[in-house]
Amino acid sequence: MEDLSGALSDTRSKRPRPELVPEAEVLEAMREMIERHYRGWPDIALPALGGKTPRDAARDPALRKQVRQLVKQLESSAQKSVPPVDVAFLWKELGLARTE
Repeated sequence: MEDLSGALSDTRSKRPRPELVPEAEVLEAMREMIERHYRGWPDIALPALGGKTPRDAARDPALRKQVRQLVKQLESSAQKSVPPVDVAFLWKELGLARTE
């Protein structure tokens, strides 16, 4: 029988177990899927924008600031995702400057 302290130390290891690390093909497929989602995001009606799409809300001076905040949040989340995805294109796509 395995020593309990040894088993606990194994579960606390910071290194991912090899069987849980996605292979390169899986990571690439995940990246493509996430990127497709973000490319379509400007045209999805969002409750946070009163049911408007980010594209429409970016043209509305009253909602423009909210869209900028959402894009910042998306950019931060996408950079931390596994795999990371670059969504900087959203700024240009929506006609937004990072600082306004």
